Amino acid sequence: MKKLTFIACLLLLCIFSCEKNETPQEQDLAKLQELKSKIITLAENKTCEESSHWNFTPIGNKACGGPKEYIAYSNKIEVSKFLKLVEKYTKAEKTYNIKWGIVSDCSVPKQPSAVVCTDGSPTFQY
Repeated sequence: MKKLTFIACLLLLCIFSCEKNETPQEQDLAKLQELKSKIITLAENKTCEESSHWNFTPIGNKACGGPKEYIAYSNKIEVSKFLKLVEKYTKAEKTYNIKWGIVSDCSVPKQPSAVVCTDGSPTFQY
């Protein structure tokens, strides 16, 4: 009876743990998304009231190389911490792209010339 109970417990443990497992690629992607979410939270932490208090930086890594996009941020946040997170994310995405053989369209996002405030939100001027 103890043997049967032990086997049943092992079977249940396997069933429940196997259903929750993500693939290694999904785990890597989830880490990337979590880091980007932190970056976006920091970037959106301030209301855009004065355009001169805002700047932008490239973020992410396209599989062909170069930035995936640009992100606006206020100069009133901890800029060095923010830029270090952006750099960490960009390097992590490059590693992810190489590791998982990710491909992209190789288009180059247009670099903004400035950030302007529109209804309290930063928008790019080209």
